[in-house]
Amino acid sequence: MSANFAFPGPQSARPHPSLRPKDAATLIVLRREGGQTRILMGRRSDQHVFMPGKLVFPGGRVEKADYRAPAASELAAPVEMKLADHCGARATPRLGRALALAAIRETFEETGYLLGDRQEAPLARPSRNPSWRAFHQAGYLPALAPVRLVARAITPPGRPRRFDARFFAVFDDGSMQRVAETDRELLDPKWLTFEDMEEADLPFITRRVLADLAGRLTRDPELTPDGGVPFHFMHYGQTKSTLL
Repeated sequence: MSANFAFPGPQSARPHPSLRPKDAATLIVLRREGGQTRILMGRRSDQHVFMPGKLVFPGGRVEKADYRAPAASELAAPVEMKLADHCGARATPRLGRALALAAIRETFEETGYLLGDRQEAPLARPSRNPSWRAFHQAGYLPALAPVRLVARAITPPGRPRRFDARFFAVFDDGSMQRVAETDRELLDPKWLTFEDMEEADLPFITRRVLADLAGRLTRDPELTPDGGVPFHFMHYGQTKSTLL
């Protein structure tokens, strides 16, 4: 499922019964080439009811299997802490880990790119989840250590779908592998520069997160684990932002 939690701007709001946001995650894959930073994005099919034709990052909702998926490495401690911030009683390392794994799984499903470390021996108990099973059968386990949290956004009330979305980022240092099979929910995955996306058809929050990320890369080009994370949400009808 692609990153359809990228909600539109306030001008397109429509009254809708209040819904509790669902946990979701996306992965912003960064590639540095010739002095430019490129980002992996794909276009949603025009047949989708929600966000048709929009350019988005790969991502989607957390699935049960994401809570049980093994990993080759774990999240950096500062990233775990930021994932728990402003989560109340739900703030557990298990949830934060599942969010990061969901972002990696969705990226694999939608673009075919694997973020992981190669494993010599197969798992003793293969996952029942078809995406994780394919990931493991390719000879990899997901790697969480290089993943950074760069933004969080909650879809405003009144939308037909609401998500509490965490935006992760990782640098592709050449180790990410791509396989041919994807679910085709994201069409024509490609590597775009920030300049390419200035005129692109992007959802409101995608453009906001890109602006946040561009600023972060200027201040912190290596995306250190303890860097500030913008959190965007609505509070009594007003758009609010804070740093995690």
